Amino acid sequence: MTVPVILMAEWPDKFRFELQDPLGGTLALLVLNGEQFWLYQRERPEVLTGHILKLQFSPFPFSAAKDAAGIVLAHPPFEIDRSISPVHPEVELTEGRAVAHLNTIRQTATWDGDFQLTGYALTIEGTSLDGRVINEAKYEDYEFKSGSHFPTKMRVSGGSAVVGKKQEATIVWKDWELSVPNEKKLFQIPQQQTFGRKIKALP
Repeated sequence: MTVPVILMAEWPDKFRFELQDPLGGTLALLVLNGEQFWLYQRERPEVLTGHILKLQFSPFPFSAAKDAAGIVLAHPPFEIDRSISPVHPEVELTEGRAVAHLNTIRQTATWDGDFQLTGYALTIEGTSLDGRVINEAKYEDYEFKSGSHFPTKMRVSGGSAVVGKKQEATIVWKDWELSVPNEKKLFQIPQQQTFGRKIKALP
């Protein structure tokens, strides 16, 4: 199924995700700001808000909005330049490739001779009752536009492949622009828009 999605991220710690139905109605709206989240889902009777660690909307274990913004903006934990300066404690460097490990999280970046990113992948491994779980985001088809180099395709997968519960989705940016959003209320928590629902704050 193909549905419209609006994604906004402001580095370093603001993120907004809106999932729409084919008629333009809102199926889900998620706002992250710092360590707080605000979530509306059409099938839920209330709007949820609270600390981001309580969020179960995404297969990725965000501990702050910076994690989500980094995924959307394909922001690896190291700077890709002629010095390849890592800011991550565990980075393996080879020619045109860097791999960063932190516990169960692995981030891989590749770049060309002009030090432009050509690929980026984020992998998180864990376990569940179904066995080994792998959540992964891969970025492809980089495009240079408005002075910025950005991937136009993201493949997201998550779940246990062992028992056939793995889910996959492909996100394609057909119209993207890197700029600073003028309306700061887009990232405010609580949101002014509640869709007529009561707000439930998670402890």
